[in-house]
Amino acid sequence: MAGTTDDITPYPNGNDDDRLLKMMQVIITILANYAWIVAVIFGIPGNILSVLIATRKRNRGLSPCIYITAMAVVDTALLVQLAWLSLFFSDIGKTFLTDRGIIFRVVVYTMTTFGTQSGFFQAAMSVDRLIAVRWPMAAPRLCSTPRAKKIVITTFLATAVFNIKDFFTVKYVLDQATGVEFLVVSTPGDDERLKVLLAGVDIFVGNILPFSIIFSCNVIIVITIKQASKQRRLMKSGLDTNAKDTQYLTRMLLLISAAYMVTSLPYRWYEFMIGIPGVASYYDLTKPYWSLRHTLELWAVYDLWCCNYAVNFYLYCLGGGKRYRDDLKQLFKRKPQ
Repeated sequence: MAGTTDDITPYPNGNDDDRLLKMMQVIITILANYAWIVAVIFGIPGNILSVLIATRKRNRGLSPCIYITAMAVVDTALLVQLAWLSLFFSDIGKTFLTDRGIIFRVVVYTMTTFGTQSGFFQAAMSVDRLIAVRWPMAAPRLCSTPRAKKIVITTFLATAVFNIKDFFTVKYVLDQATGVEFLVVSTPGDDERLKVLLAGVDIFVGNILPFSIIFSCNVIIVITIKQASKQRRLMKSGLDTNAKDTQYLTRMLLLISAAYMVTSLPYRWYEFMIGIPGVASYYDLTKPYWSLRHTLELWAVYDLWCCNYAVNFYLYCLGGGKRYRDDLKQLFKRKPQ
């Protein structure tokens, strides 16, 4: 009988037990239809608050606040696109969004572009802080807000050009038999090696490169601060305000960079691995178990990737120290009449 242990095919050949398949379908439904709502509900208000704090009068002259504002803006745009993508797949979207191929490619392109920009804005802020800590004499010239604005604009344009390949390589597919919509990576001649190469480039540029910059810069910053703190203790003097500000900015950077890697890398890595012919053939999508497992894994890493663009504000509150929380309180403090 179906559903008994006798009917279970041992792993790794697949498992078509009815109870397991139903449980996987429920989890997929939750991940596909509800997880994004949590990210949008918490992420967009948090990003808006980040912008309001970073653009306060006392913060406007700080170059890191330019990068924080830029990250919050592109993170909000990505979450809006996430909501739009969910609408795209809904029954309502299927009714009035008829030219689904071009719309789908535009949404995918803009989402990957915003995601890449967020990582490089973090990297730029890390380099900015490194210069301020390691070479303070050069900081007024190299860490100015006009220079930060130029870097933000340059990064925005460069990543937009880099990710244009996604518009042409991502293909929208509708399975006429089941009515299921999905995307595939399409290359000239359906070259599998080119698909793996493109996925590898995305991992390197979208994750490894920015995180390497962020991590190495912050390691040097931490070492520099520890050495400076030791010297001050020997002189029996406490940390000055600038050192404390540098410490709180460094904590913020370490938290958001760690979150960026933890939440983004699984999706990129999964995308890369599933493009390798040997790994792709491991999933026998003709069997219900493997088809659902592939869908479940994809939605899990995808939702995790989306969470990265919803958590930065809360990490700022956690690692930003008293100054950041004071700025947040001031936003809601009623001014005397």
